Amino acid sequence: MKPLHLDDIHYIVTDETHAVSFWTRHFGAQEMAQPLVPFHFIRNLSVKLLEATIVISPVGPYGSSSKKADDAWRARRQIRPRHDLPPHYGVYYVSLKTSHRDARGRFRESGVNILEERCVLPHEPDADAFVIQGPDHNPIAIVRRPEADLYVGSLAKSFSYGIDHIQLLVRDHRETCRFLVDIYSAEFLGSWKNTVKLRVADAILVLSEPEDLGLQRGDVEDRDALNKQRFAVDHLAFLYEDIWPAISSAQDKGYRFNIIQSSDRARTALTEAPPRYRYFGQPSAYTAISILSPDGLGFELVMVDGRAGPMIYYRNPTSTA
Repeated sequence: MKPLHLDDIHYIVTDETHAVSFWTRHFGAQEMAQPLVPFHFIRNLSVKLLEATIVISPVGPYGSSSKKADDAWRARRQIRPRHDLPPHYGVYYVSLKTSHRDARGRFRESGVNILEERCVLPHEPDADAFVIQGPDHNPIAIVRRPEADLYVGSLAKSFSYGIDHIQLLVRDHRETCRFLVDIYSAEFLGSWKNTVKLRVADAILVLSEPEDLGLQRGDVEDRDALNKQRFAVDHLAFLYEDIWPAISSAQDKGYRFNIIQSSDRARTALTEAPPRYRYFGQPSAYTAISILSPDGLGFELVMVDGRAGPMIYYRNPTSTA
């Protein structure tokens, strides 16, 4: 019932071209090949091979799904990015690791705005970390880890960056921890004040309440995914060999899932695995189901035909050299 892999960190962006360029230029990300019939509304970027991809999507509707799904996109009020938008519950930042000695200087020379010269990680306050401004004013934390192994031996390739952890901003760390244990069989790694560190498959998730991130609780906005669209991380997706045992186990604990592309938005109990995701009316390689965390962040359980691990093929084959 445990997932195999954190498959993707999915951003909804205002400018797809700019976002893809930012990740490729500053982190050396490379675009990965999709299944035979690719989705036109996503770009899968790999910062380090064999890790989760950063998925970049423009805002919907995409016209390739159901009318209900397209209408849901149109009903959401878009919150345009600004530097002074209040924080909201969900992914607070994605953190990347590097062994570069002068990572700050490299970003500064490249014209990237450094938001925090010294970022205090709530679970690791002595770490050498700072925060840069990513696309749509989304923060990205950079953690210097001299011992970081960014080398993939079987491919004789070294990478400059890798995913370190995902920092979640939550109302109640105990409630979100229980959710992740129940849904994904998360493994407890430690706690500090109102922060908890978990491992889910090959990913580290850190859950912190506002005060542990230097925020005032009253300044944090609730997440309203059905009615508001923020240009930030929309959801996290975890890959399974078979999602049905995990769904069945979670349902026995009282959880209800949202069937992606269903004409009924209500959460219903399933008696069998959900149908494949349909793309322009045809079944795709993906079977997926979603559920919202206690704070309204989307989490997906995914199966992909012919794949039981990370994406390994670059869209441009020459990039594998």
